[in-house]
Amino acid sequence: MPMIIVQESGQPARLFEVRSPTVRIGRGADCDLLLPNISVSRSQATLGDLDGTSARLTPLSSKNPIRYRDVDLTGPIIVEHNESFRVGKFRLTWLHEKALDGYKLHELAEMPRFVRVQRQVQEETFSISPDLRRKLEEYESLRKLGGLVSDQGTKWRLGA
Repeated sequence: MPMIIVQESGQPARLFEVRSPTVRIGRGADCDLLLPNISVSRSQATLGDLDGTSARLTPLSSKNPIRYRDVDLTGPIIVEHNESFRVGKFRLTWLHEKALDGYKLHELAEMPRFVRVQRQVQEETFSISPDLRRKLEEYESLRKLGGLVSDQGTKWRLGA
């Protein structure tokens, strides 16, 4: 079974088990490998298993390019076993168990699994606390309508 190691800065590496011939990668709700970050397009790429050790990586968006060997992809490429590519802030490594030795299989068995994150609202890509939301709305209102703020933090809106 093919696997993808998902690495994100500040997070432990996680293992995504590929259960279909083609995996859709992105931050959209219809993606198999959901990467919830604004640096990833809603529908970023597809990754299809070719022969058990290699896969075809096809970029679907040029807005957030995929980096492979330090180059932005413009078309499909073949990714071999144990090769990595970057999707936004994520580093993904393609693996296939046919090409792994026993030690690596044991290491992967201990790795936490990548779990699909369900979003509460389909359009949102992150959540914020109610207090932060209130502050952001307040600042946005001041920005739109204009206003004054004293050194002590007192706020006045124009026309109010």
